[in-house]
Amino acid sequence: MKYTQDVEYAAAEILAINAGHYVRFAFDKPVLSLYTLIYSTYWYWIVWLADFTLLLLPCIERPAYFTDVPPWVALIIETIALSILFASFILSMHLQDKRKLLSEAVFPYIFLAVFLLTSTDMIIYYALTLKGYYYVRWSRPLRVFFPFALQAGQNVRRVIRNILRTLPNIGNVMFLFLFSVLTFTLLGVGILKNKKLTYPNGSEYFTNYLDTAWDLYVLTTTANNPDV
Repeated sequence: MKYTQDVEYAAAEILAINAGHYVRFAFDKPVLSLYTLIYSTYWYWIVWLADFTLLLLPCIERPAYFTDVPPWVALIIETIALSILFASFILSMHLQDKRKLLSEAVFPYIFLAVFLLTSTDMIIYYALTLKGYYYVRWSRPLRVFFPFALQAGQNVRRVIRNILRTLPNIGNVMFLFLFSVLTFTLLGVGILKNKKLTYPNGSEYFTNYLDTAWDLYVLTTTANNPDV
C-alpha cells in the first residue's frame, strides 16, 4: 500500500511538472486520481464556464437589460455556478497539503471570503426580491476574484505576479520618459511661445503647456507625424 502511494505521488508530481503546475501534494491522499480529475479538460472548462456565467449573470439580475427574466432563473444559475466553484475549491484543498497550502498561499482565503460574501448577499437579495422588495447586489464586483482564487487560475495569478514584479523597472523608464517630455515642453513653451507658430489650419501651438505636452508625446510615438 505504501509502495502504491509512493508511485502515485511520483506520477502526480511528474504530471504537474510537465504541465507547469505547482501543487502542494498531500502524502495521505489519492493524489494521482484527484490530480487527473481537477486538471482534466472537462473539469477545467466546467469551472471556467461557471466563472464566466457568474460574470455574465448581471445581464439577467435586476436591475438588468433583460427585465423579463424571472428572478428564480438567476437564482438557479448562480447556485449551480457557485456550487461548481466550491466543489473545485474542496477538491483542490483535498488534493494538497492543507497546512503548507494555507501557510504559503493567499488565494484560499480570498476564495472563502468572496464565496461567503457572495452567498450572504445572494440569500439576502433573493429573500427580499421574491417578496417584492428592491435590493441591489453589492457583491457583484467581487465575482471577478473567483477566476484568480482557484487552483485552476494558477497561470493567471502567475501572469499577474510577473507583471507586478516588472512594474518597478517599467516605472523607472516611464518616469524618465515623462520627465524628458515635460522638460522639453517647458523649454519649448518658454522659447517659442512668442513666435506665434501656427498649424496649417491656423491654430497656434507651443502656447499652452498641456497641449504642447500632448503634442510632444504624440510625436514620440511617431503618430500623426508630420501633422504634429
